Amino acid sequence: MPSINELLASIRKERKLSLRAAAEKSGLSHSYIDSLEKGIHPKTKAPIKPSPDSLRLLASAYDYSYKELMDVVGYLDEESNANSKEHSDELTGEELSRERTEYVLRELVKKYNLDLTNPQDAETLEDMIKIVHRNSQK
Repeated sequence: MPSINELLASIRKERKLSLRAAAEKSGLSHSYIDSLEKGIHPKTKAPIKPSPDSLRLLASAYDYSYKELMDVVGYLDEESNANSKEHSDELTGEELSRERTEYVLRELVKKYNLDLTNPQDAETLEDMIKIVHRNSQK
């Protein structure tokens, strides 16, 4: 099994994403993703281990299994994997769905230059969400 740094670099390259594109999709900085892929903290030269939250963001950005990333890092042990495989897969799907939703919302706000403190912009975003929700139920 590859190390987490090798795996993250491989997935990003397979998706044909630059570090900056991966950063934009995940919400993490490109320098942090670069450090994760190298496996070394740039200042301390100590090994770097991504947090579960960082892995969740990367899994969502790369459309990759959060559970597998967690397993490679060592956050999941084999016994808990076997006992809760079904539940953790469902949870992972929910978590990824939430992360994707948050990403889409951030992108809409950015693309349409919405100021959510402005009631009219907030209403516009609400209307967009309703349209997406309606279309997803078809």
